[in-house]
Amino acid sequence: MKDQKSPLDRPKLFTNLDWEKEPSYVALLGDMVKQVVVTAFPENLSKVKSFSIHLEHPGSFHYGDYSTNVAFRLAGVLKKSPLELAKQISDQVNKYIKTNQTTSFISDSVHLQGMENGKNGGKLTYRDILEKADVAGPGFINLWIRKEVFITLISQLLNYKKADKSTKFTTIPLAHVLEGKKIFLEFAHPNTLKEFHIGHLRNISIGESLVRILEAVGTEVFRANYEGDVGLHVAKAIWGVKKILEREKIELDHIRRFTPREKAKFLGRAYAQGSQAYEKDKKVQKEIIGMNKAIYEDPKSVALWEETRGWSLEYFDSIYKRVGTYFDRLFFESEVERQGRELVIEAVKSGIFIKDKDGSIYFPGKKYGLNNCVFVTSENYATYEGKEVALEELEYNTFPYDLSINNVANEQSNFFQIGYKATEILFPRHKGKHFHLAYGMVHLKSGKMSSRTGQVITADSLFDEAKEKILKIMEKSKIGKGEGNKADISEKVSVAAVKYSMLRVNPKIDIAFDLEESVSLDGDSGPYLLYTYARCKSVLRKWKSANKSKSQIDESSLKLSSLELNTEEEVLLRTLYRFPEVVLGSAETLSPNLLCSYLFQIAGKFNVFYNKHSILGSGNKSGSTSTEFRLFLTTATAHILNKGLYLLGIETVERM
Repeated sequence: MKDQKSPLDRPKLFTNLDWEKEPSYVALLGDMVKQVVVTAFPENLSKVKSFSIHLEHPGSFHYGDYSTNVAFRLAGVLKKSPLELAKQISDQVNKYIKTNQTTSFISDSVHLQGMENGKNGGKLTYRDILEKADVAGPGFINLWIRKEVFITLISQLLNYKKADKSTKFTTIPLAHVLEGKKIFLEFAHPNTLKEFHIGHLRNISIGESLVRILEAVGTEVFRANYEGDVGLHVAKAIWGVKKILEREKIELDHIRRFTPREKAKFLGRAYAQGSQAYEKDKKVQKEIIGMNKAIYEDPKSVALWEETRGWSLEYFDSIYKRVGTYFDRLFFESEVERQGRELVIEAVKSGIFIKDKDGSIYFPGKKYGLNNCVFVTSENYATYEGKEVALEELEYNTFPYDLSINNVANEQSNFFQIGYKATEILFPRHKGKHFHLAYGMVHLKSGKMSSRTGQVITADSLFDEAKEKILKIMEKSKIGKGEGNKADISEKVSVAAVKYSMLRVNPKIDIAFDLEESVSLDGDSGPYLLYTYARCKSVLRKWKSANKSKSQIDESSLKLSSLELNTEEEVLLRTLYRFPEVVLGSAETLSPNLLCSYLFQIAGKFNVFYNKHSILGSGNKSGSTSTEFRLFLTTATAHILNKGLYLLGIETVERM
């Protein structure tokens, strides 16, 4: 069961897994509905037994916690109206609940291990989970969960201690759908001698978040980064470097004294000049093409290429640290060009590739419903596609995976279709193991960015501008007054603002980036979520300060029979427990935006609750059930925001 489905196609590996079995309580409910259907209509057993049951969260809490449209799907088969069928199934569910409830709650207390004091020895069944079933509209069956179960499920989240293998960060109690699977995730992909711009930030934000989300559902993930360090863009930049040094009469030693960021800016300027000259001047174009051929053979040019390449890598590393990302291995175009060329030339013998009249070698893609594509040029250089087949094999030998995901912009979809097909023909063990996670482009209000013209927003400049705006907001709102290092807080909040803006939209959709919107403390933004988390922590600090003998809330002491929940409390309670489902849905669809949407809902519901009701105020006596329950909700909100933001690659702040 997922909150919503992404249109994103799933990798083949994912289609072979039973995602509906997680979380276990959702699987229980689905099995129950199916069993009721089979039992209620024995004369049509063969017709109804093959039906699968899909549960969804209704659009409103007025319609319960889960809903199924099974009555509509069975109507044609059983020759009855959906409403009539829904009433029959709903009545049968309620009968089961009434006559077969197995769990009794000692003093109406909630016990962490699945209500372990019940008659069934601790095994939770759907009869224990459900409060009732009813019918809505023309035939939807709605299922209502017992409030005690919500607290149990949330308590399991709060007390879960198992850590992920790689991060050692405790996440969520799932049986792990992808346990034992190995996934190779390739993301970031900046080109050396070009600046790291806002578009790369979307790539790295999606990639980092997916690494963490996939690890949370039991996968071993290998973090890879494939960088373009050779090619025409390098020749343009080297040409630009030489021209700037010559025109401005400066030595390379002068540039060597620059900071990594200043060197990157210099290289970006050089690339922009080289690229513009290449397009405008045929003579320069010919010169750069010649340089691209000779650059790796002439000792002086090789030395300059290696040094400037090093500048870029040093700068990229500073960006990775700033956004909280690291890689297990960096791969480069320069290390696969020769292997790619040799693989393709050798495969001509077996007919996988075809040599053309001009000496180039192409892959006959039309044979497979694709385009024909050159893999080795007539001048005997491997193209991007030629390098890709060598890269895929190198990556597999580095980390033998069950699935390789290439997180690359959607404009490269045709490239990957051709590359994957050629690779699996060359190396059959690759068949079905590759997936292109195509993400949309990042636009500004003024249009698309271009490093070719030099009109780009770099990652660092964007973070710095966001940081300035955050500091102004903090000063104006008196946020963070007397709260330690404002520079550190504003840095974390600015990174959160930018990353969240990149993640909250479906990966496939283009983004129109708005800096003002991203740094706002109101609405769907990273700072809003961080502020809500800090607000929760502030409440809990105040409570602990006044109750030094207690370290945390004891969930087992919450007696719901003596507590009437108000609307805000109930809505928050009925949202918090869904966290594992949302993480699972984000993993299955490779969509961090689902998690963003959920965390925004949690923050919104908590803030409505916080603004309307006193948690620690005079209206509640210390130690009262009402106070304890509201502190429980506050603790759970902070916990889930912390875990959820971690999965998005966002660091929280305890104070704002």
